[in-house]
Amino acid sequence: MSSYNKIYYASKYLKYLFIAKNKHGVHSPFLYDFITKVVNNKGEYYSFKEIERLLLTLQLNSDKINITNFGTGKSKPESISNIAYNSTQIKRYSRLMFRMVDYFKPSNIIELGTSLGISTSYLAKANSKTTVHTIEGCPDTANVASSNFRKLNLKNINLIVGDFTEELPKLLKTERTIGLLYIDGNHALKPTLEYFNLALNYVNQDSIIIFDDIHWSKEMELAWESIIEHKKITLSIDLFKIGIVFFNNKLSKQHFYIKF
Repeated sequence: MSSYNKIYYASKYLKYLFIAKNKHGVHSPFLYDFITKVVNNKGEYYSFKEIERLLLTLQLNSDKINITNFGTGKSKPESISNIAYNSTQIKRYSRLMFRMVDYFKPSNIIELGTSLGISTSYLAKANSKTTVHTIEGCPDTANVASSNFRKLNLKNINLIVGDFTEELPKLLKTERTIGLLYIDGNHALKPTLEYFNLALNYVNQDSIIIFDDIHWSKEMELAWESIIEHKKITLSIDLFKIGIVFFNNKLSKQHFYIKF
């Protein structure tokens, strides 16, 4: 992240802290329960320790792998430790997504952007009966993730290696509906909106979509602003790093900044 982007990101975070509400600032019973039982839940699970021990070993792993950029077709070497360290907030938000899966029990889970498989592991550990379909564009990264899944003895993960734009439509046609979709890849306006518009054909009132890094750049903020205005979305939540949208037609259309 450039120095300009760091300043921009910090200014957006200060604005978020100023306007974000806690559970006492909302009137929706659905949202109040979500904040109380999921967002503010600080409970520990044995699964957390397993995954976080593995994350620590990755942060100490100096082995290098080739990171392939699908946009340019080029690859460059990067250490596993750097990839793991760059995900500085992965534990906090991955724990939150674990609690979301445990609370809402989605019929399936789809993740765009496996990386080293840490967030995937939290999603999979939350409900062993739910399949997590995760798509990764970089073969070397996918190989590391696959090894991590074996170390954690995870049997409910379907790892797909390929371009999101090719693999996501095929997967959605097979699954037919979205339980929970986590979009964590290609943080740019056009692809983010393309994934969202494609997903709209497969949502129902129980579907949930999570967008990563919604304030990462002006492009991502434009994408997020466009998404939350869509008529199908009834509730949208800004937790700063991630944005969550619901399609429950029993809820009135509202947008909230919630402290996390």
